Amino acid sequence: MRRRRPAAGDLRLARRLGRLPRRLRRRLRDRGAAGPPAHPVHLLAQRRGRARRRQPRRRPAARRRRRDRDPRAAPPPRRGEGACEILEAADERAEASAIADWILARRAEDGRDAGDGAGPDDAPPASAAVLVRARRQIPALVAGLEERGLPAQVVGLGGLLHRPEVADVRALLECAHDPGRGDALMRLLTGPRIRLGARDLAVLGRWRDRMGSRRRAGAGEAGAVGARDEAEEVSLVDAVDDLPPADWTDPSGRSLTPVGRERLLHLQQMLREMRRLLPLPLPDLVTAAIRVLEVDLTLLETAPGTGALADLEAFRDHAASFERTARRGGLGAYLDLLEISEDEEAGLSVTAAPEQAHDPAAVTIVTMHSAKGLEWDLVAVAGLTEGSVPSYDLRRAKADETGRVRVPGDGWLGKLAGASVPTALRGDADTLPELAWAEADTQVDAEGIIQEYRFAQGEEALAEDRRLMYVAVTRAKRRLLLTSAAWREGLRTPRPRSRYLTEAAPLLPEAFRSAQEVPEENPLESERPTATWPPAPGEAEQARTRAAARLAEVAREQSVPESDPAVPASAAGIEAPSLADPELEELVRRALADLAQHAAAPAVHSPPRLSASQVVAQARDPQAAAIELLRPLPRRPSPAAVRGTAFHAWLETRFESATLLDLEDLADLEDPEEERALADARALREAFEASDWAHRSPLAVEQPVTTRIGEIGVRGVIDAVFADPEGGDGTAGPDGTGGVIIVDWKTGRMPRPSQLRERSLQLSLYRLAWHERTGLPLQNIRTAFHFVADGITHEVTEHPSRERIAEMLSGE
Repeated sequence: MRRRRPAAGDLRLARRLGRLPRRLRRRLRDRGAAGPPAHPVHLLAQRRGRARRRQPRRRPAARRRRRDRDPRAAPPPRRGEGACEILEAADERAEASAIADWILARRAEDGRDAGDGAGPDDAPPASAAVLVRARRQIPALVAGLEERGLPAQVVGLGGLLHRPEVADVRALLECAHDPGRGDALMRLLTGPRIRLGARDLAVLGRWRDRMGSRRRAGAGEAGAVGARDEAEEVSLVDAVDDLPPADWTDPSGRSLTPVGRERLLHLQQMLREMRRLLPLPLPDLVTAAIRVLEVDLTLLETAPGTGALADLEAFRDHAASFERTARRGGLGAYLDLLEISEDEEAGLSVTAAPEQAHDPAAVTIVTMHSAKGLEWDLVAVAGLTEGSVPSYDLRRAKADETGRVRVPGDGWLGKLAGASVPTALRGDADTLPELAWAEADTQVDAEGIIQEYRFAQGEEALAEDRRLMYVAVTRAKRRLLLTSAAWREGLRTPRPRSRYLTEAAPLLPEAFRSAQEVPEENPLESERPTATWPPAPGEAEQARTRAAARLAEVAREQSVPESDPAVPASAAGIEAPSLADPELEELVRRALADLAQHAAAPAVHSPPRLSASQVVAQARDPQAAAIELLRPLPRRPSPAAVRGTAFHAWLETRFESATLLDLEDLADLEDPEEERALADARALREAFEASDWAHRSPLAVEQPVTTRIGEIGVRGVIDAVFADPEGGDGTAGPDGTGGVIIVDWKTGRMPRPSQLRERSLQLSLYRLAWHERTGLPLQNIRTAFHFVADGITHEVTEHPSRERIAEMLSGE
């Protein structure tokens, strides 16, 4: 019997097991022999549009018998025959409605509805997708599907930008970054958050014109010459940031209504808060915009627990990815990228959050490029018209002598913004059209060669579109629908159906083809949709209004102190009333608790250890020190701080060196290019050499010390400790004489007496710390500031006790 040759994977596994200890190998063999049989795992099979499987001509009987016994080699169940249909719609709205009806009808044929679980055995509905060529098709398709009750899931950043919540967040970021984006502000003004009326919008526009005329008049009086600067133009964002006075009226006698002014003030605060947060990283900015607009709360209120925040999460993830990978990051660059993605339809693919993909009834809307490798039960390919699929400019198409329509393509000869890499520089240059410019002898020959190259490039583009169309039609597992729309918004003439529909129509029976009557004029332009604006308050807004009225009523019923009207009712000890509806009672209780939490003063807990400088700052201004502890920020580097640090480093080196260093030898401690800094350093050193302290030997230099004030540990670094100049070696004698003096070097000018008293607390802390460190009595420890630049030594003689310092830190 012929032995089977071991496979490469078996050999690798054997080598790995051979490296294991003998006992472990024996244990693995015993466990494998005594354990339960392995669970078989069947591999998935890929079938691209073919239900049949071609059988090989010859197959040995032994291999056939092994295949019959091995379940892993069994072919997957046959899917059955599929079907294809063609629908030629009059316009894109009718096309979207027809696609929605087709999906509902196909799901109904299976006995499964839109996915509410009412089907047989609660089977999930058939998966469905709509493939598009351009992002501009997505809004109409989403509206048509949602009108029929089908949830739509848009895959890709282009579709993401058209989602209402993402568009609102983007508009707020645009206004905060660029005051000239009045178009983005109009979306916020007319959106559901602000809902400004037409009258207030007109008054705001008049106020902007008034501000602009005043600014131009001021520039004329100042004698401005030349063209106007765009930065000096007054925008609508500037008008919101500087609202008109309450008594101001426009030339028509109109003024802002009280409700409109209140909403504009709210928008003003939103924009100012976003401007303060502009230095934050890009993902944090997106999060802040979502929080300011409260779109996340609105979405959770309308659809709790159904992945309503998936689009916002996808937008935030894309911003984070841009922040990590962009060479020049920032909000401005990211907004430019979004604008390019929307206008040029670049391939920026951002899928939605995973939780949204779990909805089995959702219809996926995706571009043909992004659909590669994916499959659905039902697939509709929309927008199959000439100029869209295949994609080219109808105005440039020409017919040759045989009647064949030829489309020129620019290739790498086009404009720089849309040009491609020259053919000769590409790796697939052998398969692409070549510009044989060297064969031209005259100008006419060169023009003809360029023209033929353009037509060849156009043919290559059409072939690429045909391959893309093949990808689109092979995404369907069972049913396929090919649709076209003669009219869409902005067209003056109807678009003919795609050549692909023309080629596929003869292959389908008459029952699988349908066409709507195409009107002579564009119905999307002649029949504009009408709606009430501003829209009437919805159910959610009415519920919030009732809740606010209920809170106001409860506040009036309770005893609220009239001396402080700014204190909300919840902060005054109001308890939630007993209501008949338990859900409403719980909402009122939560609202009151939230108001109380916002009204309470923030509690900042002091850390267990503070530096001496922090203790001085806390004693000087407790509120500012608490804010600094709550949110510490890096300090701006100042020349004074750099000068002081360099002087302390030099002084430490001077005292610790065995010999004095010459000033010329210390030039390498500073940057020789900074002449001014070097001159300041020389002046400080010369001033110190002229003082009395230069000729004394310190007991300690840059000595770290710690002490305890109440429950807080205080740490610091003493600049220098000298023996008391009045006598002694730093220790107290039997008669209590002798001691030390602690000196703190100051490179700045001598401050005012009030500031000097505040800073003296630092020396008091050093005095207590040196007492604990050495046991020297406090009366034998003197302290002093030495202002090097002025050559003045100021001795601090009054020191608060340890208990008094603790009271100062506690704010008493």
